[in-house]
Amino acid sequence: MSKKALVVVSFGTSHSDTRKKTIEICENELRKSFLEYDFFRAWTSKMIIKKIKNRDNEEILFPDELMDMLCKKGYDEVYIQSLHLICGEEYNKLLDIINSYKKRFSKICIGRPLLSTLEDYKYIAEFIDIKSKKDIENDFKKEYSAVVWMGHGTEHIAHSSYAALDYRLRVKESPAFIGTVEGYPEIEDVLFFLEKNNIKKVHLRPLLLVSGDHAKNDMAGNNDKSWKKILEKKGFEVEVHLEGIGQFDEIQRKFVENLKDEL
Repeated sequence: MSKKALVVVSFGTSHSDTRKKTIEICENELRKSFLEYDFFRAWTSKMIIKKIKNRDNEEILFPDELMDMLCKKGYDEVYIQSLHLICGEEYNKLLDIINSYKKRFSKICIGRPLLSTLEDYKYIAEFIDIKSKKDIENDFKKEYSAVVWMGHGTEHIAHSSYAALDYRLRVKESPAFIGTVEGYPEIEDVLFFLEKNNIKKVHLRPLLLVSGDHAKNDMAGNNDKSWKKILEKKGFEVEVHLEGIGQFDEIQRKFVENLKDEL
């Protein structure tokens, strides 16, 4: 009888509070949906893996270390789900590793990241639009309110993912706007649309699986370069929401469906 492994791979986080609410909840949803497989996790950030080891003495494996271990333990079928948001550098790094192990297992199957197919973009744009409208529904003058979602951004060719998602929101005439910390659209691009639409109040949300350093510091921090401070200096009223998107049922279900699609 073949031994089957379910592997859930994420970038990782050193923030224990958001890890429990996001990464681990997504992992648990996948475990419940694939009960016949033995569960394993891996992270693609060696820096965070090392930090967790030094701080908490917790051993989390890099994907190639985990694949070696699965080989030694006699697993012949490996089903992998990425918790990455786009097909960027981290996901492609994972693909390169997985492809190098294809001859060592009878079957390897990998579920795509959150944003890959056109249907994925449609689904996530709908999720963002609905969530944003709910955020502003109790504002005094909601026609002058908007929700800004801060993504990580990338220099990888997949940087267009964020602009493609924002374009869908613009077509929907959604009160939601996408910006990134390390890519395009930038905060200046978001400010252009906020001012053009005569927005007075901004809800800030992370377009990140976890609410870690970027959300707590780059988005909501008290330093002059945080998006919160930049917006306040421009005269906007700002309300911060610190949930990583991994906390939402719609995102957890999407990762499960992505792996089921591959199967």
